[in-house]
Amino acid sequence: MLAEDRLNAIVSMVQQTGSVTVPELAEALGVTASTIRRDLQTLDRAHRIAKVHGGATSLERAHVTRDLTLNERSDLHNDDKERICARAAALVEPESFVYIDSGSTTLRLIEHLPHLEDVTYVTDSVLHAQHLAVRGMRTVVLGGELKPETEALVGPDAWQP
Repeated sequence: MLAEDRLNAIVSMVQQTGSVTVPELAEALGVTASTIRRDLQTLDRAHRIAKVHGGATSLERAHVTRDLTLNERSDLHNDDKERICARAAALVEPESFVYIDSGSTTLRLIEHLPHLEDVTYVTDSVLHAQHLAVRGMRTVVLGGELKPETEALVGPDAWQP
């Protein structure tokens, strides 16, 4: 079996079952556990599956064991995200004060926001703030520690009533 075929087979097995162990993959594909571990590392780096202790899980299930990065979450549940973003953007009115949390759905929301007078956007996400600023939106960024996985500012300084 070619390496590319093996990688695709692993992704297919993970998608069908939700999660799979190294021994299960090694037996099903007729290769060593070491080969499977290397393959899982490759697939995890490519954001096709999430490597977990002892095996792999689908990206949809990976949030249970660790925070997925924005990049990993960006292509999950696309249709749902589009519906959510269209509806949320329609709620913004002139002179609104809108908080936008860090996340892949809220990042996509920024593309849908209308240009209205006197709207202020507040976010805990450096990336979101950059996207808002590029669109010419008035943006306030909360302080805090930068969390690499979500690119959000977190901690006691991130929220000031």
